[in-house]
Amino acid sequence: MGATRLLLVDDEETLLDLLGKYLERLGYEVHACTSAAVALERFHSDPSGYALVLTDLTLPGMKGDAMLEQMRALNPSLRAILTSGYPYVPQSDYVSFLQKPFLPKMLAEEIRRRRCSASASPNRSRTSRQVAVRRSSCSRASPCRAWRRWMTADRRPLVAANWKMNKTNAEAEQFMREFLPRAEELTTSVDIVVCAPFTALRTVVETAGAYRISTGAQNMHEEDAGAFTGEVSAAMLLELGVEAVVLGHSERRRYFAETDAALARKVPKALEAGLLPILCVGETEAEREAGETERKLRQQVQADLAAVEVARLPEVVIAYEPIWAIGTGKTATPAQAQAAIAFVRALVGDRDSAAAQEVRILYGGSVDAGNAAELLGQEDIDGALVGGASLQPDSFLAIAAAAQP
Repeated sequence: MGATRLLLVDDEETLLDLLGKYLERLGYEVHACTSAAVALERFHSDPSGYALVLTDLTLPGMKGDAMLEQMRALNPSLRAILTSGYPYVPQSDYVSFLQKPFLPKMLAEEIRRRRCSASASPNRSRTSRQVAVRRSSCSRASPCRAWRRWMTADRRPLVAANWKMNKTNAEAEQFMREFLPRAEELTTSVDIVVCAPFTALRTVVETAGAYRISTGAQNMHEEDAGAFTGEVSAAMLLELGVEAVVLGHSERRRYFAETDAALARKVPKALEAGLLPILCVGETEAEREAGETERKLRQQVQADLAAVEVARLPEVVIAYEPIWAIGTGKTATPAQAQAAIAFVRALVGDRDSAAAQEVRILYGGSVDAGNAAELLGQEDIDGALVGGASLQPDSFLAIAAAAQP
């Protein structure tokens, strides 16, 4: 299913840019206008081409509701979201204001409608993987909504660079300027996230500009503010323009005592703020050799997602990273990675079978240009969380290219 064409109307250009990028991340083809007159002219040229209009009530020369009335005279099936208050939000608050939960809630019904249409359509998107539902012996039946009765799901590949404690601002800018033009074509079918150190986040955001590359942080505290020396909050990340955050990386768990209890608070907090959480899970070498891989994964997945509502489970990205393969040069075989990730998907299926087919699960652990194609070609692997190989544009581009459907 192609993108839903959406007409976004507001007289604040900064808002149009930020909100337009946010809506594009949700899969919309966004056409932005700064006035009702321009919006009407564009709409008149193709009345049936727009499925949804999101407009502010107060527009130059015409109220938003009056504009919508004219549009609906030409297209009675047009869906609309009328908002108010945008012009009164200080410019410095735009990023945090837009990321508050009210916007996803307003669009939730529209997104559900699109999913229903997509699952009923014989023409699948070429930019997502179509995967048959798999059930394991540990799954149990879950109540299904009508729109979830179809037994297939599309998952858009995602590749995330985890730079860890690498790159100064100058080095980050140099990487992005070399990487971005070459990655642009890949972003039509693969989501790409660059997770930089805190000090380089603004540089990555600003260098990325209008390119369809997201910026991610490598950690986040669950509280909004407080006496937490050395930590950062979701609001601080949002103010910089960050869109994603890695949570529970094995190095955070090992060296900084990150617990499942803390992650059970962090994951829903990230979702509430409008950030994309990339939750990391995985076993040590000793646990694998002792046959404890499934026990460890079950413990982490169930505990870390316990406070996430079922409806929001597909919004979480999970990264399976066998600890014994991180930075060691060892890599799980494609069969090992597939088996572990299929098990993680089944664990999500214990909560909701449809969510299990929508949630994206990545592999992380010494992924490089040489092994990416075979790993990412596995049925349940939807992308990669890349460490050392993401520090060089050439190798990271090769991995992103291997993730293409």
